[in-house]
Amino acid sequence: MTPKFRRLQLATPTDRETPTRLFISDNSKTGLSINVSIAKTCRPTPACMEYCYGLESRIRMAPALARQVDNYNRFDYLGRTSEHNLRREVLGVAYEVQARQDFLRFFGVGDLQPGSIRFINAMSIEVPELDLWVSTRKFDMAAQLLERPNLHVMLSLDHSTKEAFRQQAFNLAGERAPQFYLAWVQVDETPPPPWASVVFAEHHIGKRAEFTDEGKADPRTCPATVANGSDHNNACEQCRFCFNTEKRE
Repeated sequence: MTPKFRRLQLATPTDRETPTRLFISDNSKTGLSINVSIAKTCRPTPACMEYCYGLESRIRMAPALARQVDNYNRFDYLGRTSEHNLRREVLGVAYEVQARQDFLRFFGVGDLQPGSIRFINAMSIEVPELDLWVSTRKFDMAAQLLERPNLHVMLSLDHSTKEAFRQQAFNLAGERAPQFYLAWVQVDETPPPPWASVVFAEHHIGKRAEFTDEGKADPRTCPATVANGSDHNNACEQCRFCFNTEKRE
């Protein structure tokens, strides 16, 4: 465990009450997202515990950590509440999101838990016109997500992902493509593997990786992570690769 990750664990509050509604975050790059506690949900790789953007900047500050725990607690409640209450929350969140955009990211930070799986599956059915973009390293739990045309599941790997987890991701992407697909986090000039659908070059607080300078970036690299690439603001809404099956195919 890295010092940065351990500090995050220690800073994460444990005495928060369950809120009455999920909190929707707004990010200049990805748009609207629902974030949950890293400390309570993530299964990080050794490398992820070093480079994760959730370990730094404003998303790591005390108010943000509290909101992330609140959403974790709310998903815990939604995992065991009635179908009526679940549907009401799904439609309420969808109404708020659709006033702004036609896609929703799970998760800006954090990962899957039983309650969020139930919520995402219900939303994929109740609101088919809303594209749901799920980013996860918990491949065994991702298998519980439905195969729906509006549900896009990005299985994230890096050079330190254990072989057993890597094989889980390969199997899932192979069985459930194109909705499920593989993503790779590139941390140095080593070429990304050929099987990755999309590559994210590690970058921090506005500084993009030098190994993507001067046309050196792999063509599959997210343009918002390439040096002198796409503008950070509204990058995902402009690109849409990660939540549009036709673009990935």
